Amino acid sequence: MGFLDEFIKGAGEIIEGASYGAIIGNWLNKGGNDALNDIEAFVKRGTDEMVDAMDAHLLNLTSTTLDSNQRRQLVKFYAFFKLIEFNKYQKWRGFPE
Repeated sequence: MGFLDEFIKGAGEIIEGASYGAIIGNWLNKGGNDALNDIEAFVKRGTDEMVDAMDAHLLNLTSTTLDSNQRRQLVKFYAFFKLIEFNKYQKWRGFPE
């Protein structure tokens, strides 16, 4: 793969990451049951690739957030996300690598 291909791939990953970050930010702004309903809808309607990508982004943000209140909320969101994921696939899919 050439430089341009690598550059385009990297730019796409940045844009994708920003999109998942915006979705998570929206969940944080909503909080409570509205956020949980949105998380459930995302997992149920998302493709395997979307669910896997969100899993990685949500776990990363949960583990790197310094604000303790926000981190607590993200831990709840991540636990709920994994429960809905388990329900959708009827198996434990593990953690992102």
